[in-house]
Amino acid sequence: ARPATRCHLGKEMTANRYQSLDALRGFAVMGILLMNIIGFSMPMAAYVNPAAWGGSDGADFWAWAIAFTVIDGKMRGLFSLLFGASMLLVVERAEAKGEDPTRVHMRRMFWLFLFGLIHFCLIWAGDILALYALCGAFALSLRSLSVRGLIWMGLAFMLLNMLFWSVTLLSVHDARFAATTIGASAEARADFAAILAELGASGGDGVRQDIALHLGSYAEIVESRLADVLGGLVGQLIAYGPETVGLMAWGMALLKSGALTGALEQARYLK
Repeated sequence: ARPATRCHLGKEMTANRYQSLDALRGFAVMGILLMNIIGFSMPMAAYVNPAAWGGSDGADFWAWAIAFTVIDGKMRGLFSLLFGASMLLVVERAEAKGEDPTRVHMRRMFWLFLFGLIHFCLIWAGDILALYALCGAFALSLRSLSVRGLIWMGLAFMLLNMLFWSVTLLSVHDARFAATTIGASAEARADFAAILAELGASGGDGVRQDIALHLGSYAEIVESRLADVLGGLVGQLIAYGPETVGLMAWGMALLKSGALTGALEQARYLK
């Protein structure tokens, strides 16, 4: 009787889930781990600057360069797409059961936000679950759009994110020019030095302060996280919020079109 029961449960689970989504989600999470493990084990500056910690030549550099080029952003982007698709699935299934889809979704986002804050304060400062909860709460308002509407809305948010980073990079360029020009003021040089320190420049205080904090007591680490939780969350929303919402919109579009559930013809996938 037991094998039959297991077989019945397996068929029921397969019927209620899209294995393609589960497989893609697992692939994305493991890819994210390859990048996050840098932040787990080294100062956060090493995430974008291999010279900050861990070495910038030989095998160390190539390991960082390949991960930064092939994995960074791509796996998080894939996960964001799947988050939007899964969000739409949950809402549609709640409607099919006669439940309030908005209430079901917001309850899930509340718990995700709460666990994200706990994780950020008590475990790791690079956590983005709270960001996903806030973006997911907003993205619910886009669910009634058509596939074409979701694609265009996603594109608009992605362009907004590109605009933010373009302005940010231009401001860094301006700060560099102001600090290196002849007769640069001490204030301009100090401002640019602070930017370099944040990126883990050699001789900067950023990496030393990060190491000193994490070699201290756990209570000091938590105290530092609590002091930074609001600023960190606002920073994530500004830097990655539009991109995350845009990718969630594209994820909903891909689900509605059948692309994520294997419903399209092979020729369309190849195209």
